[in-house]
Amino acid sequence: MLSGACLGSFACCMISRLKHHRPVWGRSVCEHCGQVLEPADLIPVISYIRAHGRCRYCGYRIGPAALLSEAAGALAGLLFTVSRGW
Repeated sequence: MLSGACLGSFACCMISRLKHHRPVWGRSVCEHCGQVLEPADLIPVISYIRAHGRCRYCGYRIGPAALLSEAAGALAGLLFTVSRGW
């Protein structure tokens, strides 16, 4: 489940970076203020909820697509695990 959430988060990040013509490699930053995000800011679903859907540094609103992609990835991971009987 956690790995699915991480993959969903990664996919959303890559899509956003490609859409805005930013490099796909490198540390994650706030799209608004450019602050490099700390590891605690990158925990799928939990960090979004903890920060109330906003950047912890500048307060810029993070779109719900990030949360939805992480939750969808977690659900896909859970369904995969259950279907395999693990």
